[in-house]
Amino acid sequence: MSVDGAWTLSALRLVGLALALLGGATLLACQRALDRVVEDLPPEVAGTLTIPAGRAIFVIGAALGISFVARSWGHSVLGILTCVGILWVNAAVVARAHIRWIRAQAVEPSLSRRYQGAATIQGAAAWVSFGGCAIYLLW
Repeated sequence: MSVDGAWTLSALRLVGLALALLGGATLLACQRALDRVVEDLPPEVAGTLTIPAGRAIFVIGAALGISFVARSWGHSVLGILTCVGILWVNAAVVARAHIRWIRAQAVEPSLSRRYQGAATIQGAAAWVSFGGCAIYLLW
């Protein structure tokens, strides 16, 4: 590999790492924003939030398991892409579940808009983060 190829390789990995870190930081910031909106909701409405964390943990575990099995069969690229694809779909489903939940509540429109915005940005941040991880791992 030439020197230029080595620089390209390390630059791609740095871009992937930067995207993963940026997405992760945005995920955390959006989670705090969602928590602040839930704190502003009436207690009887906030108590109805039923997006189980266990389901997300199961999906992440399944995606990683598929990736590890694919790697053990010699298909590391396919395993990583499958894992990231599953996580992207999961992020979209979770964001949509948050949006459907807040729309079903009879809450003040400004709170609803804040919650929907944070949920949408959180889903997009997850996509950026998982995409960054894939770039980092594949190059």
